[in-house]
Amino acid sequence: MKKNGITVIISCQDDHKTLRDCVESFLLFGDELIIVTNRATIETSNLAKKLSIEYNSKVTYIDAPHAKDLYQNRQVGLNHANYCWVMRCDADYIAYENCDGKNSIQYLRDYILRLKPIWPTAIFISKVSLSLGWDKMYEIEKDDIAQLKYIPSVYTGKKEARIYSQNPFLCFRRLGRWEGVPWIKWYRKIRINKPYWFEVTIRDSEALLFRKARTDWRQLGDFKNYPELADYIKNIFLPNEYPGLSIKSAAKKYIEDEVFPKIKPYDEKKYFPLPSRIKSKQSSKCE
Repeated sequence: MKKNGITVIISCQDDHKTLRDCVESFLLFGDELIIVTNRATIETSNLAKKLSIEYNSKVTYIDAPHAKDLYQNRQVGLNHANYCWVMRCDADYIAYENCDGKNSIQYLRDYILRLKPIWPTAIFISKVSLSLGWDKMYEIEKDDIAQLKYIPSVYTGKKEARIYSQNPFLCFRRLGRWEGVPWIKWYRKIRINKPYWFEVTIRDSEALLFRKARTDWRQLGDFKNYPELADYIKNIFLPNEYPGLSIKSAAKKYIEDEVFPKIKPYDEKKYFPLPSRIKSKQSSKCE
């Protein structure tokens, strides 16, 4: 039987710009944090190792180069989880902390640990998304007929299953275009009415282009002919989406023509206050 507590599984690839802030902001929420990389950049892998040494009482680092898909990455973390609650976390999530007062994720932790589920339980929660900067957002306009599919909208209010009680059926799988937990319709569902973390997308233009293609590559599932995302981009994605362009040129065109025109400053008055860690950008003093 798992101990009463929370395991935070942090799936990570090219996330060195946000990984430290992610880990440090979730330290008080999780009883253990498991960083799992699969084919991450050297810079990201080195940072993950460093964090596991700095916070060795709570943070574990696992490299899983065999995990091609995101769900496989998460499953590696789940296989090593020691607590009765598991959070499916991304390395660009940054939580409210105690210095953020009533918004602190500590309140969510206290609530979860008071639950005593006898049936598989999933906690649904929304998030706020910043894009291409610590204070920028993509906001879908009502008349926007060319919405960005792979740049998250600042806030839709949609709640996703992100935290699960351990149970014999809990696992991560590919579910069409996305990954997640199967049989979720049979879970008891708890919906939280406020966000406790922000998603911060800070990547270069090529990484954002790869993100645009990654979901299609995963859904295709033809890893025999296209074992790497780069193979799919070279042979399928570029010829169809950006014929005649190199990856570098396609990335530049994607960002300049499709993304930058839709990015604007984040509006705290309209949405939610920024976590103190994000306001100070790379602060490590928020306790």
